[in-house]
Amino acid sequence: MKRVKGFLKRRVADAVLVVVWLVVLFNCVQLSRLEGESATRMVVSYGAMVLIGLVATFLWWRSRRRA
Repeated sequence: MKRVKGFLKRRVADAVLVVVWLVVLFNCVQLSRLEGESATRMVVSYGAMVLIGLVATFLWWRSRRRA
């Protein structure tokens, strides 16, 4: 039972990571459709989204390494 629970936890973590990156990519596409935004604001927004994805990836990687 413990092995099954660990397996399910890893699959849920994998699914959450995929969803986070899909949301980041979707937001980047939506952001690219905006008109009239300053270049600085666009760079900051893209950077923030990529940072969210990288943090999620790091947390996922750390949880995999401990398992």
